[in-house]
Amino acid sequence: MSHRIFVASSWRNEYFPVVVQTRAQLSHPMAVKQLANDLDALRWCDTCVLVLPCGRSAHTEAGWLAGQGKRVVVYIPEAQEPELMYGLFDAIACDMTELLAALAGEDAETNRRTGTSPGHYSAIASETLKCFEEAICSKDHARGP
Repeated sequence: MSHRIFVASSWRNEYFPVVVQTRAQLSHPMAVKQLANDLDALRWCDTCVLVLPCGRSAHTEAGWLAGQGKRVVVYIPEAQEPELMYGLFDAIACDMTELLAALAGEDAETNRRTGTSPGHYSAIASETLKCFEEAICSKDHARGP
């Protein structure tokens, strides 16, 4: 989708050149293609794991998915300032046990109280975790040392 954008501002505004340059960068064929790839992936999935810390794009993607009625689980592996708006998502997990439980549709706190082990989680959650770990490893590998 292409838009014809007019940047309404004084040329003396310190942000004007940056906005014009950013607009041009977002219209670049590579940026347009990457956006299309990301949208395809967002439409394909049924669950999002928002891994913190993360940036604006990941938060925008998670919000878009939630707006589409898809499940969003926030994974917070390190203690950080609480975010009230994460309550809009389906689950918040602070460790891998809670993440697996959320992906399996289970309540990690109930599992702790009843002594249910992580081995109880469904094959789907285990397969999801495996794919999740592979994606993280392949992304780290692609970055190099």
